[in-house]
Amino acid sequence: MLTEKKLNKINWTLTAIMLAGLLIYQLVYFIIDIWMPWRGGITDQMFGIRFWSHTVVGVIQLLCQNLYLFGSVTMLIFFGKDHVEKLPYTKIILYVVAVSVSSVLMAGLFSLLDRNGTGNYFYPVWTVLISGAVVYILRTLWYAAGYFIYKRK
Repeated sequence: MLTEKKLNKINWTLTAIMLAGLLIYQLVYFIIDIWMPWRGGITDQMFGIRFWSHTVVGVIQLLCQNLYLFGSVTMLIFFGKDHVEKLPYTKIILYVVAVSVSSVLMAGLFSLLDRNGTGNYFYPVWTVLISGAVVYILRTLWYAAGYFIYKRK
């Protein structure tokens, strides 16, 4: 049905969408913190701009996160047998480690550049790590079920 190369391409495309949402969130937050710092006093207009921009990028990041989560689950449902047979479990572990490390490093870089908003850069990383853990657990369960169903026949 699908080759391992195509499954990996779909998987990395979904991951790129998720990490792009995280990067957009952190870039916009960084630009706003540089452009309108809290410490100099803030007007109602500046507060409105900050609130509106954080809401918009939060929605964008959440949309990218949900695309990743639902895309990964859909890929498991439709290509479960191919996924079990063609994607070794060690590659799944390396993938989860790579995504986790890259998202933490991205947040760490922005935190080093902007000391005032350190916690705000790590906030969306928690959602990335939680959804990554959910996908990892689902893949593990799917892998185990597929092993017992498909490999024993």
